[in-house]
Amino acid sequence: MKLPQQSGARRAKRGVSITTLQRAMMLAIVVMTAGFLAFVRFVGQRYSAPVEIKYDRLFRGFNRPKPTEPSSPLRSFFKQRASALNKDQQMAVDMTKHAWKAYRDHADWKDFLNVKTMKGGTVYAHDMALTLVDSLDTLFVLGLHNEFDEASAWVKVNLESVMLQRGYVSFFEITIRSLGGLLSAYYLSANTFQLEFAYLAHATKNTTYMQYVDRINKMMQEMVAEHHPDGQIPVRIDWESKRGSRSQISWGALGDSYYEYLLKQWLLSNKQDDKLRNQYVIAVNGMKAKLLGTSYPSKFVFLTEINRNGDQSQHMEHLTCFVPGLLALGYMHGMPKEHLDLAKELARTCVEMYLVAGSKVAPEITHFTTEESYVERPSLGELFVYEQQDFNILRPETIESLMVLHRATGDPIYREYGRTIMNALETHCRVAAGGYRSVSGVFYGPVRSHRPDMESFFIAETLKYLYLLFSDDDVLPLDAIVLNTEAHPFPILRP
Repeated sequence: MKLPQQSGARRAKRGVSITTLQRAMMLAIVVMTAGFLAFVRFVGQRYSAPVEIKYDRLFRGFNRPKPTEPSSPLRSFFKQRASALNKDQQMAVDMTKHAWKAYRDHADWKDFLNVKTMKGGTVYAHDMALTLVDSLDTLFVLGLHNEFDEASAWVKVNLESVMLQRGYVSFFEITIRSLGGLLSAYYLSANTFQLEFAYLAHATKNTTYMQYVDRINKMMQEMVAEHHPDGQIPVRIDWESKRGSRSQISWGALGDSYYEYLLKQWLLSNKQDDKLRNQYVIAVNGMKAKLLGTSYPSKFVFLTEINRNGDQSQHMEHLTCFVPGLLALGYMHGMPKEHLDLAKELARTCVEMYLVAGSKVAPEITHFTTEESYVERPSLGELFVYEQQDFNILRPETIESLMVLHRATGDPIYREYGRTIMNALETHCRVAAGGYRSVSGVFYGPVRSHRPDMESFFIAETLKYLYLLFSDDDVLPLDAIVLNTEAHPFPILRP
């Protein structure tokens, strides 16, 4: 089949001048980052080291901890659940073991595993063991406690020296992956950027972190009230004028976590911060008014973006498929039923991205034929993909939404969809030598390797959400915990 061609770049990077307010924010970021690095040392004291180190390669070139007896009030709960797995849970656990063992044995604790060379790779200027830290709570929740003990022992004695190096890192990614991973492992094993720092303030009893969060929230609320009353924020902002620059409006890449954390910060506050709740409701209403499209003829509802010219783009990113789960989570906590209805419609579309693909693995971006465009190009199909976007990097968002919708509704269809996706990932993405690969040609075929990096979010999110989808509701219950962007669980802060 001839592939449709797309002209021009999908996005253009755009520089923004540094304003006085931006400088203040950058200073705040430096302070918070320093707090994070200090927290690496703090949280290490709460990790349980293994009774016995079984793998000589585990600490090759690194320090070894003194063995201590691991203990945790939640350990027995997850261990008991892991002793009686259903078939689907067992498959998720087996996939996790396959991915983790390959990383542990071959990556030398670097940021990710290259499944082509079977060596470790680095994301930023220096290694920070991103996959190790990102995977800690997944290993714990799935009952893989030997693996967790070995990994957390390495963290206890080595992570600080790895982190304290010069070089550029992404503040956002380090917050959701590293800080989030450490905090959630601390919460689970010890039972004791807004979400992460809110819980960091709680865990360390240091209110400074929460003050920064409150300051940022206040600035965003003022900006919305003055310039964006529908709650739809451009992905690039001039902080001095509190106006969005000429950039797209999207609930996908670059914009997703802002909308996600409006709801989740409110939940983490035990629903005490009404301003966050109101901002979330405004944002959802604005999204419904400006960003929804409908395909032709099957009427799939999709969530698109407003491009730099102010036009609606007739496509949906896989990343945006977290939104059905977000809407369903809000419904579980008192949002109107129309939020759940929209969640079901959007989830139907996200699942269709998988089902209509030849491999049953969804592409990175799917385009839609609308009633207007059908007249011009009827041969494209209702859902179609451009060749350069016909790939899958093991993203978690659809599985995430299926898990939340199953818990919100109890409808077994969401597990059926998840089972189809899990089998497709195992068929096309598993590497016999170890780990899982990104693949291209998922929509039109043939399926082939796309890039060899096994992203840390595959274990942290995709595999965790698969396990939770087929687990009882009391395994990380959504009325007691909040999952951050990287699926790291934090307890709702109740008095």
